[in-house]
Amino acid sequence: MVSDKAILGEGVEIHPLALIEDGARLGNNTKVGPFCIIRKNAVIGEDCNLTAYCEMRENVVVGDRTTFGSRCTISANARIGNDVRIKYAFVLTDTPELEQDSNKVVGHIGNDVLIGANVTLMPGFQI
Repeated sequence: MVSDKAILGEGVEIHPLALIEDGARLGNNTKVGPFCIIRKNAVIGEDCNLTAYCEMRENVVVGDRTTFGSRCTISANARIGNDVRIKYAFVLTDTPELEQDSNKVVGHIGNDVLIGANVTLMPGFQI
């Protein structure tokens, strides 16, 4: 299901069992596989590929030519650069800072990064 308030570039391919929420933006030639969820106001760059069961939470920004293996979860407000390759079962997590009640911190990933399978990146770390 694709929200009528989502913005889709040219040549975007979305599996019929994917969910694209209000305000999400997908760049040209991006592919979204089955059971993927792109949450509100997430921005996915051009020529990206999300295989299956990936979730991009609210306000995530993903650069161009970035790919995700199946079962990846990217927490709200994360930033991921261009030309990043992330294998399956990756989690970029956010956790409240105990000293600041519910204030959450999330890590970020720069350009030209390769991350292997079954990796969890804890809050506050940058790659």
